[in-house]
Amino acid sequence: MTYATALLSELLSEKKKNIYCFGAGRLFDSFIKEFADYDLEESIKAVVDNNPNEVKTGIKIVNGFFVPLISFEEMMKQINIGDRILITTAAYEEIIGQLEKAKAIGGIKYYIYPVLDIDQHDYSRLNIEIPLKLSSCRNLQIPKTIHYCWFGKKEIPIPYRKWMESWKMYCPDYEIVEWNEKNYDVHKSTYISQAYETGQWAFVSDYARIDIVHQYGGVYLDVDVELIKNIDELLMNQAFCGFENSIYVNYGLGFGAQKDYFLLEEIKKYYDNTCFIYSKGGLNQTRCPMIQTKIMKRHGLNCNGKFQIVKGMAVYPSRVLCGMSPYSFRIERNPVHTYAIHHFAGTWIQGKQEKNALISAMKKWSKNDNYIYPDL
Repeated sequence: MTYATALLSELLSEKKKNIYCFGAGRLFDSFIKEFADYDLEESIKAVVDNNPNEVKTGIKIVNGFFVPLISFEEMMKQINIGDRILITTAAYEEIIGQLEKAKAIGGIKYYIYPVLDIDQHDYSRLNIEIPLKLSSCRNLQIPKTIHYCWFGKKEIPIPYRKWMESWKMYCPDYEIVEWNEKNYDVHKSTYISQAYETGQWAFVSDYARIDIVHQYGGVYLDVDVELIKNIDELLMNQAFCGFENSIYVNYGLGFGAQKDYFLLEEIKKYYDNTCFIYSKGGLNQTRCPMIQTKIMKRHGLNCNGKFQIVKGMAVYPSRVLCGMSPYSFRIERNPVHTYAIHHFAGTWIQGKQEKNALISAMKKWSKNDNYIYPDL
């Protein structure tokens, strides 16, 4: 058997090619749901699993899709030259070892769904059109001020400081303002006060940055954002922000606005009417992209990852302000359209080990040459 890569959309569109999905768990379920628009009943011959209790049922049902559920041994009896194996489990290293040891006829390729799924998303990012002109006004509308937040009274780590040095390099005439406990009231609303008292600094910043840019105007950057070019053109808008992916905008990538821009007031009011600590206990850790996107949708945001102007706010495709893929944490090899790289060093990431493990796996198994990998 031979390892291979392909775009999932192309693999699933191949005619007269049987696909055996190896892994009948949650990842298989999500695969079926994500690619429900494809004629999967024609291409998927069976789903394979090593769990004998699962195989006993003889059938797998997902969203009304029925497919035979068989053992590895049964697959080896059925499989023919030209058939494909799509590994649909996160434990793919173990499955690969099993496939490599098996005595099988030639001409059979196996693919890793978690890798192909990320490659598909990264490919789609590169194919979203970036307009030649990113400004809607002839002159600067947003003040040349970069705001950032650093709460918690600890030192800013060295990697963050290096990324922040790029702000001065590419925007030498900008005022850079740090906001912390000394110059910002962290008890001005219930939400931010509770977030601060529980030491949830990222959520403190979620509120503060909206309030600060609304009150003073200017640009906000997270401290894990690295600029790779001057951002003057982006300031020729009433406001700007960027998609993190094809669904959600994320102001943490970098956003800017005129003083008193109304959408920021609306987002601030949402927080002012929300508690961070639920009345029955537990923390309200709703990620800010979900809140920002929900409110912007009320004003016409189309969640397709494409450039658009929503009530005076220029909304850029992911690559403009998010030069690092949010799916693979890779950086585009030729970032001609990119202004900033968000390094995703925030506390919402599940963990540095998981992030590094994903990067290592993609370096090993992905064949996508459009991206380069960060140092671990």
